[in-house]
Amino acid sequence: QRRESLAYQKMLNIRSALPMTSFRQDVLEMVKRYPVTIISAQTGAGKTTQCPQYLLEQALFEGQGGTTQILVTQPRRVAATSVAERVSEEMCEPRLGRWVGYQIRMDSKRSADTKLLFCTTGIVLRRLQDDRNLEGVTHVVVDEVRKGPVPRVICHFVPHLDSLSFHVMCR
Repeated sequence: QRRESLAYQKMLNIRSALPMTSFRQDVLEMVKRYPVTIISAQTGAGKTTQCPQYLLEQALFEGQGGTTQILVTQPRRVAATSVAERVSEEMCEPRLGRWVGYQIRMDSKRSADTKLLFCTTGIVLRRLQDDRNLEGVTHVVVDEVRKGPVPRVICHFVPHLDSLSFHVMCR
């Protein structure tokens, strides 16, 4: 129903102008084939906003939306909130916190229905202390690899690569 709306079609048009669009199928095939995917592209190519949406859209298309949970790390709180707002807009979500949300220190907009959660790297590290397997999480996308404590995050995921799909995005 949403896919047929004029607002969604308009947003798809805008999204299709981003360079990542031409690599959508390649990204999805690599993610399906390999437990670790590294995506590198110029700033502004759409890695941060588009790749997580591709993963969610594909899961929904394949009827796996109910079991899909994607964590996307951001190095800073303002990035986590602003990217979540942008992606929520692009997906024509009625409100932030439904399918697309964020979680940062002392603030979150999420619900039981949230499938795409943008959060700081610190939030993921804290979550790993309580749940080393990240139960229920199907994909972890680590964005902005050159910033923040990313090497520590990557080390935590190595033993769990058989149960998680892990993606690193860098410029």
